[in-house]
Amino acid sequence: MSWLSLVCFLPLIPVFIVSIVSQRAATKTIDQASKTSTGVSSDKILNEFLNKTKLDSVEVVKSSDHLQNEYVEKEGKIFLSPDALGSVDAASIAIVLLAGAQADAVRNQGCSSQSVEKARNAETILFWTTFCLLAFGIMTASIPISVAGYLVGTIVAFLRAKKRATYKRTVQVAREFVKGCDALDEQSKTLVERVLNAECRIS
Repeated sequence: MSWLSLVCFLPLIPVFIVSIVSQRAATKTIDQASKTSTGVSSDKILNEFLNKTKLDSVEVVKSSDHLQNEYVEKEGKIFLSPDALGSVDAASIAIVLLAGAQADAVRNQGCSSQSVEKARNAETILFWTTFCLLAFGIMTASIPISVAGYLVGTIVAFLRAKKRATYKRTVQVAREFVKGCDALDEQSKTLVERVLNAECRIS
């Protein structure tokens, strides 16, 4: 690697470090919570949440997809994976509350999942554009191409920051619910809130 290629690559190092540390911390938090029982089933907590947010009419459906835990606006239903629905661990409770918070954002706060999807698609396209520009710029030791890559990458970072800010506002109602939930003890509340925060970091 030439010194020009090294110069083009250096700014990526702190990005990688911050990303890896953040991801590992979030994963560790979720893993710990998934092994800790709250003594209360996730569907009971979700029902209480939906009742409090006046979303009793929203149907909760058991998904066949083990990775699906979300509110689907088109169908007006919350789909929960077999691993999360009915589980008693703190991570599952946080996950179902996130899905409930999505329903609240759409039904009560006027958010649109379509606009979120469009923003996600734009972010994906710009991310791969950044990747291609930086890869080509570093391999060819081209500072102008690398600078272009970093500029597009800055736009991606801005979109992600905006998405996380929106995500935090969405799950705020779930955080407030957890704080006042009598069915959960203080330790469980702390774990659930930590998972909610971790999900915000890796979203």
